[in-house]
Amino acid sequence: MTNCENYRVASPQEVASATFSFHSQLLHIFTSTCTNCGQSHTASNLYDIYIARSGNGGNPIRNARPAANFRPGAALGTTTLKPRSQPICHLCVGTVNAPDPSHVTVFADEDAWRDTLRRKAADSAESAARKPRIPTQPSLSDL
Repeated sequence: MTNCENYRVASPQEVASATFSFHSQLLHIFTSTCTNCGQSHTASNLYDIYIARSGNGGNPIRNARPAANFRPGAALGTTTLKPRSQPICHLCVGTVNAPDPSHVTVFADEDAWRDTLRRKAADSAESAARKPRIPTQPSLSDL
């Protein structure tokens, strides 16, 4: 795989106007340690790497996007990220002594969670629309 140090970070405008070509895949491997129970979890995320050649002769632009699938014939790189901590994990969330058990919501799946977010956003927008506008104070030019 080509050395990634030769690529540069582009502005959002450059990325939006660039023509990217698939280049390779990159697997990020990371370990999280739960500060609540002390368990360590290792996971990974696979990214498709796209490259756009710079029009001004500078270094090419690299763009990483979450991969939908593994491409067996493509170049593959791996990188192990720095370990990180998280306050609670999937193993110990059920053992937490919440002051009120009704404050812990368990969603059936990701779609149910996303539906709840959409519903809350719609409720928030609806209540903002119903809220009476606070009249502004007249300015000196209004008098």
